[in-house]
Amino acid sequence: MAEQLASVEERLVEIICKRFAVPADEVALDTPLRDMKVDSLATVELSLALQREFGVRFKPGEINSGHSLGDLTAMLQEKGAAS
Repeated sequence: MAEQLASVEERLVEIICKRFAVPADEVALDTPLRDMKVDSLATVELSLALQREFGVRFKPGEINSGHSLGDLTAMLQEKGAAS
């Protein structure tokens, strides 16, 4: 389980860095998305990227810029994200 969690976290960080041009040294699990310049419109794009990457769906507004990567990791795990 811990190994699966690490894999989800690593893939999530990779998505944030690549899709939103966030330097890896600015990404931390407790940092809110808004502090990484991921605004409300970008959360829609992020939701779609997570759906493609992990095979899970998010309801509109379920992801917001106040969520941290740790929050998103937990949400993905709850939805049964494939590692």
